[in-house]
Amino acid sequence: MKKILLLSLLAVSFAVQSAVEIRPYIDGDKAAVMELVFQDPMNFFTGSAIVKKGFMPQNLFESENKKNMEGIFSDSLRKKYVMVENGKVIGFVEFFKTLEPNLETIKEQLEAQGFQFDEKQMLAAMPTIKRTKAESKEFVMIECLVVDKSVRRKGYGKQLMKEVERFAKELWPTLSIIQLNTNTDNDAARKLYQSLGYQVDTTMSQQLALMEIVVYKKTIA
Repeated sequence: MKKILLLSLLAVSFAVQSAVEIRPYIDGDKAAVMELVFQDPMNFFTGSAIVKKGFMPQNLFESENKKNMEGIFSDSLRKKYVMVENGKVIGFVEFFKTLEPNLETIKEQLEAQGFQFDEKQMLAAMPTIKRTKAESKEFVMIECLVVDKSVRRKGYGKQLMKEVERFAKELWPTLSIIQLNTNTDNDAARKLYQSLGYQVDTTMSQQLALMEIVVYKKTIA
């Protein structure tokens, strides 16, 4: 009887685990993903300190980030996956390959928008920044990671992170650094990243301290 009960429990456990899948994002997932990221926008979107400090109203902060999400959905260079449980989207992750910040790229971006580039001012703000694209290394940036509030603390966030690391290594085998940013007061996210071996990049975090953003990095084999 005990053996039958144990086998039954194992079967139930397997069924629960197998009901969760991670698959590529499709356009039909958009509404569900938007609902997820706006369950707690002040934690999900980095830089929300500008709202807390009174520099920007929350409705404007959210509307700007809705525009940013639209850009993410339409950008084919950004890799996007959803976690689905019993047909419902319960998680989303997005990541891409990029270059370390450098003055050459910043100059191009500012001048393309009609702004003046001041190299001395940039170096004063970011003394360790690379000067040229050639000096900058490529890395993987995780920009979005979210799990539905109703199913948090079940290991789904950790599962998504591990899958990102696996996908990244398959897509870009020569890259070894993964980076992500989060708000300094997002304790749950910080504990998750630290449990997976991510470490604070103190130099980058100091540069973003006024925005209350902390930068995490990890070297993957």
